[in-house]
Amino acid sequence: VCSVTSGPAPNTGSSPSTWQANLDSVDTDVTFGAISGSSSDTRTLKSILAGEPNSLDAHFSAAYLNAMKDPDCYAINVGELSSLYTQRKLGTATLSGDQIMGYLSQTWLNA
Repeated sequence: VCSVTSGPAPNTGSSPSTWQANLDSVDTDVTFGAISGSSSDTRTLKSILAGEPNSLDAHFSAAYLNAMKDPDCYAINVGELSSLYTQRKLGTATLSGDQIMGYLSQTWLNA
């Protein structure tokens, strides 16, 4: 049984307070550089999810946390997620930011 959980996808209209309630368990030391591959990006995933809940980076942050929580059950692994961030491609298709958010929104698993 998969144990991946997340709050509602950022673009479902959930309020920032709903996201904040789900952020209590987020490791505050994980930075966006873990996704982007840039050591200079020191924003924490928690700060992105709390402060930019409808952004592309918030979608990547939530997906990263899901992938780390249960890599055997989540739709995309950390390596694939990092490649999606840097290359903006799924397979051979190049995706826009909106398309990536749509794709990642479909991957959320709720308890």
